[in-house]
Amino acid sequence: MHKIAAIILASLIGVAAIGVIVMIVAEALMPIYDDSSVKRRLPQQALTPEEMTVTVTPHRDGTIHVAERLIFDASATEDRPLFWSIGGESIGWNGGVGEGGQYAVMPTVKDVTAIELSTDEGSTQTDPAEAADLTVARDDSDVDDPFYDDVRYTITNEKSRGQSSGEVTDWGPGRHVVDFAYVLDDVYLKVEGRDLFVLPLSFLEGTGEAPSLRTISLETGGPLLCLPTNRAFKPDPDCTGLTQGGADPVVEGGTLAWRQLNPVTSIGAVGFDAPKGMSVDPIDVYENKR
Repeated sequence: MHKIAAIILASLIGVAAIGVIVMIVAEALMPIYDDSSVKRRLPQQALTPEEMTVTVTPHRDGTIHVAERLIFDASATEDRPLFWSIGGESIGWNGGVGEGGQYAVMPTVKDVTAIELSTDEGSTQTDPAEAADLTVARDDSDVDDPFYDDVRYTITNEKSRGQSSGEVTDWGPGRHVVDFAYVLDDVYLKVEGRDLFVLPLSFLEGTGEAPSLRTISLETGGPLLCLPTNRAFKPDPDCTGLTQGGADPVVEGGTLAWRQLNPVTSIGAVGFDAPKGMSVDPIDVYENKR
């Protein structure tokens, strides 16, 4: 009788232990599967390095306002500034192979600004805290043909130890988040009878040590169409040129996202229809005659 009671008692203890283990495991897994609450609490420093997010807002005056966020990790020896270059971008050919001219978007850049955001725990994606204003310098000294040559912008973080000596200071090791904003004009174009806005795919450059995650989102208008540098002007709603470049694009109306696996792709720009009520007419597309 005592032996049976001991067996029953041991069994009850085993069941209770299993129950405790299940509760502990369930408690540990709950934050993983409660995806929405995790995302709401996600601090800025937890985001993926080499992530670039571009928000595009077309205006009725023919300009595009662009807000670009770059997240990157700097090594202990990172001593160069960030760069952004923009210039003429081919968007197809007129007249077929060997004939006619080459279409291009030739944007005018205005109002370039940059700030660094804090990576402290209290600074989140939806409510970021500003860490410092950044210095933006424009360099067009090497431009002799605007169709081919880029205008380069240098973005530096002027720390106290560099201000007195005038040297370009490093970013310091660790995670950095930079908000970069600018306005593009001369991008509301008429191409082969079609009116559309054109945004060159020009991104602020981070460390380049990892494949980058890139997302472009339209505030208004859409859908987004890729404009390959191919032998005819043919907007591509599936962005197959990114696939050819080793990426895996996802296109959903006004949003395009992909992982940039290498620096070479056959996509130079994206386009989209203008919002209603434009106050200006589109300009004729620039052609580089051959």
